[in-house]
Amino acid sequence: MVPATMGRKAMVAALCAVVVCPFAVLMSTQTARADEPVPLGQVPQTDAQAADDGGGDDQPHGDWSGDDWSGHGWSGDDWSAGDWSGDSSPWDGASGNEWLDNASSSDWTWDDWFWDDGSASTPAADASATEAPTADAPASGDAATATTLLAAATTLATDLLAAPTMSVSGTTVSWRPTSGVSSYVFVRKLPGQAPLYSIVNGTSATPPAVAGQTVSYGIRTNVSGSTWADEVSIAYPDATPSPAPSPTVDPKTAPTMSVAGNTVRWTAIPSVSSYVFVRKLPGQAPLYSIVNGTSATPPVVAGQTVSYGIRTNTSGSSWADEVTITYPGTTPNPTPSPAPSPTPQPIDGSFQMGVVGGSALSYELSFLKTLGAHTARLEFGVGTSALSMASVIDAYAKAGIRPLLLAGFGGRLPTSAEAQNLGNWAAAYGPGGTFWQGKSYPANTAVTAIEFGNETSFSYQFSDNSLSTYASRAQTYALRARDAANAVRAANARVGLLAQGDNAVNGTAWVTNMLKAAPTLDDLVAGWTIHPYGPNWATRIDSTINSAKSAGARDLPIWITEWGLSTDNGRCLSDNYGFDKCMTYSAAASTLHSVLAGMQSRYGSRLGAFYLYQAHDQYAPGTQTGREAYFGALQSNGSAKGAFTTEVKGDLAAN
Repeated sequence: MVPATMGRKAMVAALCAVVVCPFAVLMSTQTARADEPVPLGQVPQTDAQAADDGGGDDQPHGDWSGDDWSGHGWSGDDWSAGDWSGDSSPWDGASGNEWLDNASSSDWTWDDWFWDDGSASTPAADASATEAPTADAPASGDAATATTLLAAATTLATDLLAAPTMSVSGTTVSWRPTSGVSSYVFVRKLPGQAPLYSIVNGTSATPPAVAGQTVSYGIRTNVSGSTWADEVSIAYPDATPSPAPSPTVDPKTAPTMSVAGNTVRWTAIPSVSSYVFVRKLPGQAPLYSIVNGTSATPPVVAGQTVSYGIRTNTSGSSWADEVTITYPGTTPNPTPSPAPSPTPQPIDGSFQMGVVGGSALSYELSFLKTLGAHTARLEFGVGTSALSMASVIDAYAKAGIRPLLLAGFGGRLPTSAEAQNLGNWAAAYGPGGTFWQGKSYPANTAVTAIEFGNETSFSYQFSDNSLSTYASRAQTYALRARDAANAVRAANARVGLLAQGDNAVNGTAWVTNMLKAAPTLDDLVAGWTIHPYGPNWATRIDSTINSAKSAGARDLPIWITEWGLSTDNGRCLSDNYGFDKCMTYSAAASTLHSVLAGMQSRYGSRLGAFYLYQAHDQYAPGTQTGREAYFGALQSNGSAKGAFTTEVKGDLAAN
């Protein structure tokens, strides 16, 4: 046994080993934040894996320099008697009796641990006799505690410094976790290159593959002086060469057609999903439809030789060499053949550019003829009888202009009966309709599309555009559009209904709520209409396409039934939807050309139509400042607007 003073000195040394030394070791380690891993190659090389035996550090460190003990958190002030005095309850509120048997906490001072002269003499007279054990007494509780703590610290240090055990599964390296350790030093060794180190958390890592190489990996705890694990390796296979890209085929390329019995077939054109199919009966106008797939079985026409053609549903594409089928004179008990198109509305199918007519439809006709328009958007009230429209339809057809009929109901929603009235329009004016019987008109002037409402999704038509009211309006509109589409289809399957897909207010609420109320609306209508004025046209159109797709709708053609530019040849106007308010005729021509080309390039065959608003200015040059006065392709008196009129005429002629 040793005197009490020596026992206390031994206890202090033990506490230093238990408390200070392991803490200093841990403080000297390179510890990475859990959310901020250290990149490969940034571990200090003084703590790198030895190159010769895979053991500990390959050179001494500065981890235990004097600077680590003073000036950086370990100054003498941390050991002052004031920190250890009896005035503070030691060890989380424990009383002095836990340290000095019967002595009060105020008696426990630095002098109770080390005598001033360093001798092993008997403690001061005021100390309890129980403070120093007798020579034959067993070790005091203080010494036993120090021994226990020293043993625990030794075990902890051994665990922290021990090498983990590594394994490989596929391309993932794993290791057994070390108790008390949250980060590790990971090394990656590529043949012929310097090792790459990184700090990692967890117990696994999946390094990047190195094709054709065998790479070694090692791990140790992120504690200075820890032992490296036995390395593992991964042999990565050679890289598989990428397949050669498929040759690019122009979507305007003509397919090759063939006939098998009563079925017409054609070769597929890559990146094309729909085609324009034409059926030509002797003495009749060609019948067009949009078809998917690569075959169609048209209805039999007894005793006739019928020609068929196909092209991709891409503006400007080439027609294939036609094929013919000669049908027998009679067909006993004929079985109805399926329609040539799986889509419900087989409208013309080719891109068409037209002009929006003003409210006085008969007056507008002369301006449209001057521009050379082949189709024009004409508005009638949704409840208008088919018979009362006859004179206007007749005049436009004789001029070679096919009407796009707009069923208007501004500031309100139509009734179901009004929506169904559009079936009468289709029966009379659609291809083969009652109006055309016994008459001779230029080809392709029959109505092939009816637009259901004008800008019903826009806020200006209604006083309440709160989200709930707006959603309800979109849902009611969809139900009425469904009524109209069913009526049109029943009356004439060659006429398609166009529904509004313009998300004008409240994000994508319009399209989302339409398809919520009528989930099959996309199967009934021929396309979505939108008026994307301004330079942000792509954002507007993309919103329609993406919201419809998100709601589960199939891809439909996009019909731009209004788009235009306001120009009084450089005179500044109140607004121009984001374009230059002082736009010249020449600038307007360039803008129209680039926008139309941009739309056709971006949307390809999905762009079904583009209608320019409008045929002529509403006021004479220099008399108004409002933008609405000067959207015309012609001046108010029919005079040309320079380069702008020239551009419009050229685009109409080409489409």
